[in-house]
Amino acid sequence: MSEENLNQSAPEIAEFRKVFGACMCHVLEQIAGAPFADAPAAHDPALAESGEYVRFNAAQKLTGELSFLVARADALRMAQALMSEPFEESVEFSSDHRDAMTELCRQFTGAAATQLKAKRGGEVELVFMGASRPEWTAVAQAGFELKSEKTPPITIHVLLSSELVASLRTAPQPAAVAPPPKAASAVAPEPPVAARPVAEAPASPVDKNIELLLDVELEVALRFGERQLMLREILELQNGAVIELEQQVQDPVELLVGGKVIAHGEVVIVDGNYGLRVTQILNPHQRLAALTQ
Repeated sequence: MSEENLNQSAPEIAEFRKVFGACMCHVLEQIAGAPFADAPAAHDPALAESGEYVRFNAAQKLTGELSFLVARADALRMAQALMSEPFEESVEFSSDHRDAMTELCRQFTGAAATQLKAKRGGEVELVFMGASRPEWTAVAQAGFELKSEKTPPITIHVLLSSELVASLRTAPQPAAVAPPPKAASAVAPEPPVAARPVAEAPASPVDKNIELLLDVELEVALRFGERQLMLREILELQNGAVIELEQQVQDPVELLVGGKVIAHGEVVIVDGNYGLRVTQILNPHQRLAALTQ
């Protein structure tokens, strides 16, 4: 199947491109502090061999895979934007830059998944799969040239698998409608039999008093990772020292309340501040139990 340009494609796929363009602009605006504009970018076949890939798998209301494809120079600009570094093309593209570029793609897909949820009539997940070239052949692609007064232009391509394109072309399923109530019977109903009073279970002291505690402020923290250091290493720390944590970039971040882990998620940028997009969380009873231990 020949590759298709999403800029001039079917309405539902063009809508997918529109969502991604808006979400990428929004994320970059939060990071750079300046508005971004999205313009179509022509596909460059040479990027297939030299570009940087970041792959995601769609689940729930969409199925299939997509991959970001970015030229090394644009990947460096993406990383420099996220890391608040000067935009210098002569800088070597390091593993830290690759990790930052990957994290930015994760933020793009996280924002897009939220927007697609309303359009697809249910949950949409875009799960990070890796930073390597996909084994499948793209049947559709969308090019984005993202421009801002504060940054050099950044060109990003999104490649779609045949399964994802087919899923996008499937009309969203509307929410199930409850069946109409049955017509009332013409037969006179029998008089109801008085039910015996049932003794209510005594309310739990925790449930009874929880309303009194709902307005209490608790300290919330994010934990990116941990590691142990000897006292000697701590005393030898200086400005510019780097401490490597025992956690990979793609691992979820922990949300702690009162020192207890109650959720995991992905780091995002909100109005120039760090935030957390929750991907896994304890139910309310488990949260309460964890906080009262």
